[in-house]
Amino acid sequence: MTKVSYLPFVGSIFLSAFLLFLIQPLVTQFLLPLFGGSPAVWNTALVFFQVVLLLGYVYAHLISSLGSRRMALLIHLGVLAAPLALLPPARPGSAFLSGVLHPSVTVLVVLALMVGAPFFALSTNSSLIQHWWAQTGNPGAEDPYWLYGASNLGSLLALLSYPILVAPLLALDTQAAYWSVGYGVFLLVTLGPMALGARRKAVDRGPPVQA
Repeated sequence: MTKVSYLPFVGSIFLSAFLLFLIQPLVTQFLLPLFGGSPAVWNTALVFFQVVLLLGYVYAHLISSLGSRRMALLIHLGVLAAPLALLPPARPGSAFLSGVLHPSVTVLVVLALMVGAPFFALSTNSSLIQHWWAQTGNPGAEDPYWLYGASNLGSLLALLSYPILVAPLLALDTQAAYWSVGYGVFLLVTLGPMALGARRKAVDRGPPVQA
């Protein structure tokens, strides 16, 4: 069996983790002029990100359980490509600030419209990439947990770089534009593991790994 390069898998997981942790402080900066920086706003944003992250894990489990791998890959390609139509994130219009809804609900709606789709797409990536790597048949593919290293590195770099480099040096709209370019790069890199998955027969390695 031909060996599969691990680089596209590592690159995809690294970029998804980096972008996932970078978008959270970025988009909450959009909320400050609209809602202020009260604990209720930050707590509501935290709840939103955690719920969407959980939904991403559920989706990853369901899509990896489909009988047709090609169908699963096509569905997932649509999930990854759809957010491109909604980028870059932008401040919501005044219609969402009319006071009709409870402030917490308004924050949730604004976050969902701004970053719900790309955040969900990124949250599915780690579990699925590990699952696809485990099916490549490469030596050591039955133990994909080392891919956590790439994920942890991407997360750490995002958390460190935002307050030290990104926020002080770039305007908020510029941050959103660069982040959107990064998402496009992530999508292109992830096409590699997806193409490899479409060409190879699944290797029975047990249940998919969850992040």
